[in-house]
Amino acid sequence: MRRVIGAGGGVALVLGMIAHPPVVAADPLWPAPAGRELVIGTDTGVSAAGSQFNASGAREQIPAANGGSFWGASLGLYLAYGFTDRLAVTLNFAPGYSFFSRFKDDYIRRMYGVSDIDLKLPWQLFDSGSVRGPSGAYSVTLSPLFHLALPGPNYAHQLERKQQGLAYAPSNTDFHAWGAGAALDASVDGAVNDNVHISIGTKHQVLFFLPSSYEDSSLGAYNLNQLRESLPGVDPYDTIWYVYEYRGEIYAGFKTIPVADASLHVLVPISFRRVPEPRVDKNLVVPGTDVSELTAGLSIRLTAPDNLWTFGASYRAVVCGHGVTQAHTVNLSVTRRFDLTPERLPAAAPAAGARTP
Repeated sequence: MRRVIGAGGGVALVLGMIAHPPVVAADPLWPAPAGRELVIGTDTGVSAAGSQFNASGAREQIPAANGGSFWGASLGLYLAYGFTDRLAVTLNFAPGYSFFSRFKDDYIRRMYGVSDIDLKLPWQLFDSGSVRGPSGAYSVTLSPLFHLALPGPNYAHQLERKQQGLAYAPSNTDFHAWGAGAALDASVDGAVNDNVHISIGTKHQVLFFLPSSYEDSSLGAYNLNQLRESLPGVDPYDTIWYVYEYRGEIYAGFKTIPVADASLHVLVPISFRRVPEPRVDKNLVVPGTDVSELTAGLSIRLTAPDNLWTFGASYRAVVCGHGVTQAHTVNLSVTRRFDLTPERLPAAAPAAGARTP
């Protein structure tokens, strides 16, 4: 049975329970590998925010108690290998390592650490060579998804640093919880002429989490558990359960070959994300701690003529939501393809005088 904590008993819990989104978001526009192909990419993101959407969806300045306006930077990694042209495995470490941040109203507050890892197995159900319609070529990809948890900050150590006036991290940069789910991508491409193709598509992803350690979710949660342990007859909280995360996206764009056979890919994505109210010890819920956001942006990808190097740039901004900062994010990415198809040696020339079939 779900227990709901009202304002009288839930204020401290709210401070410790809110699932803080990453400071720096990642650009999802990564190139897919072909069969026997390895793709390695890096992504550098810079994000800044001065306002937030509160629990009721109203826009307001980030309170000084939460550090005020901020900006930060991260470095992510992307690996992908194609078993065939239709089946691949991808590893996305994004936003990755948050290595720099500054807060206007708290000069020792930081947002640093590592994000979790998403492991996908994209399976292309249909491709442009197998299904065609009157509007162009269709593509549908189904991807089992595994969310691999990495450790967050040690909050006993972060509390010591804060008390000493040193830089400290008050919250995680990701859920740091194990999970599994699936993603479904669908797109259709149509040719305007020999050099320009337009595309529209949609992406949907749902991720279900396992419960994780409550006091490892934030410095506020750690402090609350220390307080509960000091009270007679009061047990500390054991787990926090984020239940699920849903992400959906629609996009439209075009792909062209403008100069020297280099291809330019431009997309305008609109994304939605939702995380319900987390639950403490499985059935304890604080109303108003769910998170949702609507994001819009622009993504550009330039692929070199040899199709080995790809350079990407994107901008995204949170348009509305509740329980999130109104962040503006710029990402720069570089990827390199490696063809791992075994080379075949040329057939030996027949000996002189030998008969050939």
